[in-house]
Amino acid sequence: MILPKWWQIAVLILLALLLNFLYLGLGDYNFFLGALMCACLIAGCYCSLILDKPELGILSIIVALAFTDKRLDYMSYTFQLIYLAVAISFIHYFISHITDRKFFWFFAIFIGSYHILLFMVRPQTSFPWTLNCMQQLAIFLWCILIKWDVKKIMNIVVPYMVYLLAYGFIEKLTINPVRIGGPTTYATNYAVLLVFLWVMWFVYSYLSKKNLLILVPVSFLTAFAVFLSGTRMGFLGLLVGFFGAIGSKLWINNSDKSLSKKMLYIIPASLFVALLVMGIWQFLPENLVLIRSWNVLLSGKLDSSSLGRIACWITAIESFYKEPIWGIGPGNFIIEHTKFLSQFSLINNNSLVPLGHAHSIGLNVLAENGLVGFAVLSIVLIICWVQLLRFLLNQPKNPLGYALFFGGFIIFSLPMIDMIPSPGWDSWYYGVLASLGFHRKSFSHS
Repeated sequence: MILPKWWQIAVLILLALLLNFLYLGLGDYNFFLGALMCACLIAGCYCSLILDKPELGILSIIVALAFTDKRLDYMSYTFQLIYLAVAISFIHYFISHITDRKFFWFFAIFIGSYHILLFMVRPQTSFPWTLNCMQQLAIFLWCILIKWDVKKIMNIVVPYMVYLLAYGFIEKLTINPVRIGGPTTYATNYAVLLVFLWVMWFVYSYLSKKNLLILVPVSFLTAFAVFLSGTRMGFLGLLVGFFGAIGSKLWINNSDKSLSKKMLYIIPASLFVALLVMGIWQFLPENLVLIRSWNVLLSGKLDSSSLGRIACWITAIESFYKEPIWGIGPGNFIIEHTKFLSQFSLINNNSLVPLGHAHSIGLNVLAENGLVGFAVLSIVLIICWVQLLRFLLNQPKNPLGYALFFGGFIIFSLPMIDMIPSPGWDSWYYGVLASLGFHRKSFSHS
C-alpha cells in the first residue's frame, strides 16, 4: 500500500525529530543518533527509488548532511553511508533518465574536469574534500535531471523548515544555550538556512495567496527562532523576505505600467515596511543577543564576531596573493589563519580562535582554490542565474520565479559576508535553477 505523499513527509520529519532528543539528552548513547539518521536516509531513498519521489530522497540526504558540518567521530560510518546513498540514488535516477542533452553534460564534464586537473596540479589535495565535492556534484546533476515543479520544491522547503523550527525550540527548551545552533550546532548556519527556506515559502505563499492562515504564525516562529540564534544575517534575511514579497506583489500588479510608475508604488511600500520594523525594534528587549550585537555594530564599534570576520577576510586576501592561480589548497585556510592570528597576538588578547573557513564563500574559494577555482564556480553560478532570469522574463507573473529569486539572494549574498549554509543546499538550489534550462516547460504555476 502506497502511503499518501504527506504521510511520507511526516514519517521523515518524525524520524529526524527523534534524533534531537537522543542528540541533546542521551550523551552516552550517541550511537543511536547515527542509527536513526541511517533510518531517515533509508526511508527517504526508499521513497525516491521505489515510489519515484526523488525530492524525498534529496530531502533525507540533506537532513543527514547537516550533521557532517560537525564531524562527530562516533558517526563516521554513518557519513560513509551518506556518500553511498547519494551515489546509488543519483546513478539509479541517471540510468532511468539518461540524456544526451549538452546542457547536462557540460556541467558534468566541466566541473569534473576541474577536479581532475586540480588533482594533477596538487596531488596532495585532501581526499575527503574531493569526495565531498563529488557528492555535491552528484546532488547538483541529480537535481538537473528532475522535472521540478512547485509541489516538489515545497516538499523539500516546508518539511525542512518545520524540522529546523522544531529542532531549534527543542534545543532551547532542553539545554537552553545562549544561541541555538540547530543540527550543525552553528548558530549562523542555522539562521541563514532557516531564513533561506522561509523566504521561498513566504514569498510564494504571499504571491499565490496560499497558506494565508498560517503565514503570520509561521513567520512569527521563524523570526523568534532567528532572534534565539542571535544572528544578524538572519535578521537581514527576514527583511529580504518581507520586502521581496511586498515588492514582488506590487511589481506583478503593475506589470503593465512603466518602470518609473512601478517604482512609485514600490518605494513608498518599502519605506512603510522599514518604518514598521524600526518601530517594532524599539520594543524588543535589549538583553537579547541579536539586539546587543546589532547595537554594537550600529554604534560603529567592533565586537569579537565582527573582528573575527575581518581577520578571516584579511587572511583570505593574503592567502590569495601568495597563490593567486591555484590557491593555497583546499582545507589549508586554517593553517594560514592560525599564522595570522599568532603574528598579531589576536588569539589570546581578543578571544579569537583559528577557523577553517574565511567566513565568505567568495574569499574562501579565492584563497584555497585561486582564480581557476573561482572562475569555475563563477561560470556555473552565472549560467544558473541566467536560467532564472530567463524564467522571470518568460513568466513575469509566476510566483515561483520570485520565490526562487529572493531565496537565491539569501543563499548567495549572506554567505559572502557570513557563513556557508549546510552541506547540500547550494547544490540543491543551483540544481533547481539549472533545471529551468534543462526542462524549459516543466515549471508551471500550480
